Amino acid sequence: MDLRHAIRIYQFAERLKSELIIANNLIQETSTLTQEISGGKRILTSYLNAVLMEANLAVNTAQSPFFQSVAEKLGLALNEIDMSNFSEATRATTEALTLSTSAAGEAAQVLMENNVL
Repeated sequence: MDLRHAIRIYQFAERLKSELIIANNLIQETSTLTQEISGGKRILTSYLNAVLMEANLAVNTAQSPFFQSVAEKLGLALNEIDMSNFSEATRATTEALTLSTSAAGEAAQVLMENNVL
């Protein structure tokens, strides 16, 4: 991986990590709703679709298989939320977070070797 590619991957991975942590918190909050569940699911779905767009941008820009897997996990999480399977949605977003962390770690290694990080 060259330096420019590592920078792109690191930048997207770190941003996705933050967004996925927020997503997990939102899933947990939505799962506790009773009367407002429909609205909560709509807001959560909207947020996850925005994160999915970010992941797809990373797929197209950074050309890393990690980001394709992140996008797939987000699609799975969206399906699970639609069915009110919040624990499975959390599992999918946690797996996406792990993938983003791995991508950031690989890129960080290249950046450290080149004294950029």
